[in-house]
Amino acid sequence: VDECPIQIKLIAPPMYVMTTMTLDKDLGIATLHQGIAYITERIQQKGGKIDVKMAPKAVSAREETELQAMMDRLAAENAEQDGDDDAEEEGDDDV
Repeated sequence: VDECPIQIKLIAPPMYVMTTMTLDKDLGIATLHQGIAYITERIQQKGGKIDVKMAPKAVSAREETELQAMMDRLAAENAEQDGDDDAEEEGDDDV
């Protein structure tokens, strides 16, 4: 794991993305599988549920850029929804 650290990024609750960077594609994919197995076990021990949307895979630089754009878009949409709630509450105070 030290050669292949995992990063977990919040996209929008409850969606997360796990990533790693390594020159050894097989090591990276295996490390992510181990991380998912560990997280799944811990969540289920606490009575929770997990739904893995996409299995680990190696991606190109272009795919990485597309993933980052999707994460940014989802984060922005989540922020807009949070802001919309505040605007509605402010509007209710005016009535």
